[in-house]
Amino acid sequence: MITLTLDGNFFSIDSNQGGTQGVPKAAQSFPNNRFTDGQGVWKCSQSGEFIATAFNFNFPAPQSTGPVTTGRADYRATFNPVSQTVEGTFEIRTFNLSANPLDNNVPVGEGEPFRFTFTGERVTVRN
Repeated sequence: MITLTLDGNFFSIDSNQGGTQGVPKAAQSFPNNRFTDGQGVWKCSQSGEFIATAFNFNFPAPQSTGPVTTGRADYRATFNPVSQTVEGTFEIRTFNLSANPLDNNVPVGEGEPFRFTFTGERVTVRN
């Protein structure tokens, strides 16, 4: 679920963020699926897309001694005003907590970025 505010704030939550237990096999390729909601900023591009960058924290599995990391997700999507639907892509990169996730020269985790596609529908108030 993505929320875009008029002043450029971006918020996201994901049905996979509670871990891999019960998650479809196709969605289990992401390392651990234990992460917080994402928060960031968005804007419209000249081509009519919205682009966004959001950050979250990733937690290791309970039996792991791995570190907590920072995640950066970069989104690109288009909105169809007729059907009130959205479709797009996002890429996730993870960083050590001491690294700057805005620095494109900082090394990322193995196999990254992780790439995903999404579709959605605008939520409106129901009377």
